[in-house]
Amino acid sequence: MANQIIVIECGICLNPLDAEETITLSCGHTWHLQCIQQQLENAQPSKSKRLVFTGCTCPICRKVCDHPKLENLTRRTDILRTQVDSIIV
Repeated sequence: MANQIIVIECGICLNPLDAEETITLSCGHTWHLQCIQQQLENAQPSKSKRLVFTGCTCPICRKVCDHPKLENLTRRTDILRTQVDSIIV
């Protein structure tokens, strides 16, 4: 049986998870809602900065952030990711 790691602090701000509202992504990792929202806002595409798809993923496992509370922050990047994937495949 593998050792299971129990995260008791937010991997983004390093504060305890019980200090603020949290969100658990579909991958199972838990973050402060405000921290993951800020990460996704910083990853939003714009003409003045490079598009970085990794900003739209879970900082632990790199699966795309998937949660109804984050949909407005991931939708634009998801569309662009699909377009880029279709070009490079």
